[in-house]
Amino acid sequence: TEWLEIQRLAAADYKQNGTVGNAVVYMCEKQQCGGIGDRLRAIAFLFVTAVANNKPFFIHSSLHHMIRSIEATTIKLVSIYSGNHQAISNLVRQ
Repeated sequence: TEWLEIQRLAAADYKQNGTVGNAVVYMCEKQQCGGIGDRLRAIAFLFVTAVANNKPFFIHSSLHHMIRSIEATTIKLVSIYSGNHQAISNLVRQ
């Protein structure tokens, strides 16, 4: 789909140049980001926002203990998106 291509190109640009351009980025630098539920809710909201606006989505965090759960959540969101792009788009536009 169109968004997956945007994400792929942005990820390649990040790997090559270290910049994310006009992306939606979830950032959590300190432990003041709330609990895991708050973090996952924010990540899901920003992911849907990025998809609805055809912008790449990245996560930036220095909290190593939450990286695995965030990666798993992001992979799940992308797989849900891949099968339900129209449903997500309609949900955001309501």
